Amino acid sequence: MARPPLAVAGAAFLIALSCVTPAAASTPGCSLDHHCYSIVNVTDTLREGISGTTSRSVMSAGASSTYPGFIDSEFWLVRHTSTLDDGWVEGGLTEGSGSGCTGLGYFAFAAWQDSSGTYGEKCFGAVTANDSTTDQFTVKRSTTTNQWRIYFNGTYTLSPVVGFWQGYGTEYGGEVATSRGTSHQFHLHAQAISTSGNLVNMGDESQRRVDTPLYGTRPGESLWNWGVTS
Repeated sequence: MARPPLAVAGAAFLIALSCVTPAAASTPGCSLDHHCYSIVNVTDTLREGISGTTSRSVMSAGASSTYPGFIDSEFWLVRHTSTLDDGWVEGGLTEGSGSGCTGLGYFAFAAWQDSSGTYGEKCFGAVTANDSTTDQFTVKRSTTTNQWRIYFNGTYTLSPVVGFWQGYGTEYGGEVATSRGTSHQFHLHAQAISTSGNLVNMGDESQRRVDTPLYGTRPGESLWNWGVTS
């Protein structure tokens, strides 16, 4: 199951949406072949990771053994050579099928695509949806060159050596790969890891991608609320 953050970095859209109260809704037009996004995409500064929190809000892909699909709330560090997303590392929450986990369910996961296009993922395990619970994910360098640690609430897993140790892209928000997706509202806060190893606010957040029928709002710097529109 591939989870690319954006097919092309230049495909980001500028948006300004009013806040709405979400409820269960379908996601026509979203599928494993056509992922839908509600994300902030920052590509102006070289970074060495990303760290953030997301609410563990209720979501469902409506997946089954005969209908695979997923819905995620997550954080990415993207290599971004020129306009090409030629490698990325991510961590987040997912509901549905795949993510390196067994069966269907709500899981915390890590995933990556190396600079040659090889994809991989690992499962942190099943979690219970609760709109009031907040989880933290961090993508940062390991002690081995071009390898990453992906943290979930302080526990980490290691990526393989992926061919890069920095990236111009830091992204956070939602991804939907099912036509049956539903969700409550997610609340995310993200910070980038600078080349000096410090946590800093994301920077220019004017690049955003919000595909119908998702929504996204920016209540403040380094903050993003998203969900499936009712």
